[in-house]
Amino acid sequence: MRINLANYIASDILKNIHNPDDLKRYVKASYPKMEFVGEGCTRVVVRERNKRCVYKISVGKDVSSNKAEYTLFKGLQDHPLQELFCPCSYVTPCGTVLVQEYMPIRMPSYTYHNMQPVEKFILESFKFLEKVAGEKGIILDMHPDNLRLTRDYDIKMIDYATALSPLCSVKTFDMGECIKKIQRMRKGSPVVMYIDSMKGFAARGEHKVVTMYQGYGHEEII
Repeated sequence: MRINLANYIASDILKNIHNPDDLKRYVKASYPKMEFVGEGCTRVVVRERNKRCVYKISVGKDVSSNKAEYTLFKGLQDHPLQELFCPCSYVTPCGTVLVQEYMPIRMPSYTYHNMQPVEKFILESFKFLEKVAGEKGIILDMHPDNLRLTRDYDIKMIDYATALSPLCSVKTFDMGECIKKIQRMRKGSPVVMYIDSMKGFAARGEHKVVTMYQGYGHEEII
């Protein structure tokens, strides 16, 4: 059902929308029974009411964001680092629509501060992506709007396209080949993001914990 709906929306969008500026207006007018979840710089996000998945919709060159997220998530299949990311289940061949799990619990307001120390710590586990993407300084774009809480207070990223989007925007990009390349090259220790007992934003790795309290970072070797 999800795949059929995703393909239907993609076909409709490709047929009727050529200017990204018209995407939000068209989606709201054409799919009034769907709940408007949000939007980013390149995408509109909707979901069927009372369903546990969202549809990320984009057009033109912006489809690289959908391709990037799906490629990274599938490339990390059965690897501990995949747990950092909100699951993706399907992307249309053209990249216009990505189906992703719906995670409604937002980050608490007290976590809205500088997240760079935690992001820097997490990026240490993703150095291999620089070779995959041919880019130095991979970016995860970590801020509260791109993060959601699970019911166990673990944290997952719902928008992680920036890690691979420069690569995915190339016309010759092949999702299947890139997924295989990630699977061959992936490495890194497991990392978990969470809200700790003192209401701080934290990440725990194999040998270190990094925690943010009111804008101040703390590192602890464990």
